[in-house]
Amino acid sequence: MTRRPIALLAALIALPHAAPAQVACTDRPEPVRVDPCIVGNWIGTSTAAEVFSDFIRSMETAGVTMSPLPDFPEVYGMKIYDDGFYTTLPFHANAAVIIEDRHGSATQIMDMSVPTQAGYVDAAEGMLEMCQIPGGAPMLRVEVQSDGRSASSMIPVDGGGGGGFVPEISYRCGPDGFSFSVFLSDPIGAVDYYLTRFPDDAFDETFGAMADERFGIDE
Repeated sequence: MTRRPIALLAALIALPHAAPAQVACTDRPEPVRVDPCIVGNWIGTSTAAEVFSDFIRSMETAGVTMSPLPDFPEVYGMKIYDDGFYTTLPFHANAAVIIEDRHGSATQIMDMSVPTQAGYVDAAEGMLEMCQIPGGAPMLRVEVQSDGRSASSMIPVDGGGGGGFVPEISYRCGPDGFSFSVFLSDPIGAVDYYLTRFPDDAFDETFGAMADERFGIDE
């Protein structure tokens, strides 16, 4: 039961920014197809926190209660160039799951820092494919607390594919909006992203203002 929330957290908060379930760029076929509509600066939000909470609650069984406490970033930012190259803004996210049964309770805390990522995106016919340039892997810290004791570990999240599950990603794009859905395996379902276009001269300033409102920290 402990491993599934960890894997889900990595998938939800790092896709597509860290792209842990995507292939490494060295394994990706050329040429890259780029829908001109997606080129530009994008800032927005996702439904990752809601999907995480629903999934954790779905694992409850008779006599076992699981309470999710996600704190995922509400501010996402990425820049896509006309050759398909993309970069993402760094972010931080965490979540906790409180597991209670007749024997007591345990708290699993998961904390992830995702540095700036870079790679290439292929966009055509309503579908996205992403690859990540190796390096700067996100780090996932996992801590389990129970009966007054705790144990923790740091786990690098592979951004190079590693033969893992690669989800389908569908997208929609217009003059001012770019949205896409990442279809994770059942019973998780789709995570939706809703992004708004910003001009170059407003991108950094807008992201900084949103981050300040969200976290109370001046960028």
